[in-house]
Amino acid sequence: MNPGTMRTNFPPASCGLDRDGPHADPTGIDPWERARACAHAREISHTDPDRWAVLTELMEMWTNLANHRPFLTPEESALESARIDAIHARLFGPQPARSTH
Repeated sequence: MNPGTMRTNFPPASCGLDRDGPHADPTGIDPWERARACAHAREISHTDPDRWAVLTELMEMWTNLANHRPFLTPEESALESARIDAIHARLFGPQPARSTH
């Protein structure tokens, strides 16, 4: 796919989707925020097709996790978040988790 043709739509950061509900991730990682970070990085990486492809895959991992979170236990969600976050950290550096307080 041409890097300039893919558009992304995520819930607004202020919507609070699954942040504190029964499907919230105990790690405090918000997959929608991480997917948005990937989308933004993709926009500025359009001249590097390899990086664009990696960011697209990572963005899709976060989006899939967010969409499937209602069907996961908190433990499964935390495990998947940690797995994807390890990949994310290699590209972006360590990211702070959202405070649960």
